[in-house]
Amino acid sequence: MPPWVIATILVTLFVVVDTIVVWAILRACGEMLKQLGAGHPAVEPEAGAVRKEFQSFKIGLMNMGYSIHVTVDASYLHLDPSLTARWIGMPRMSIPWSEVRLVRRGRFGTQVKIGRQTVYGPRWCLELATA
Repeated sequence: MPPWVIATILVTLFVVVDTIVVWAILRACGEMLKQLGAGHPAVEPEAGAVRKEFQSFKIGLMNMGYSIHVTVDASYLHLDPSLTARWIGMPRMSIPWSEVRLVRRGRFGTQVKIGRQTVYGPRWCLELATA
């Protein structure tokens, strides 16, 4: 077999395997984000809610850097994914403060539990879990 055929087969095999691995990882991450949003349909924020865009969160093992728009009001933590987060399957969600449990305050962020998921995010919005 000529060397160019072997090289073509190896490159094709490499691309196919990498595509399958990336697809599986993104699918698993999307399922984790869908579980977080399950039972938390998006509702309209109350008047006077504070909104900041492109905030960073760590949800489970997945770092969602600068890909979540956050709106906070007295009743809910509203998470609205940016385009990249929507690509992997993150739905819009409004999580009632009664379901957000404070775990630990950090220097730059706060760790909370929402259902079974551990979420680490900006202090400005997750500190309201203690209010």
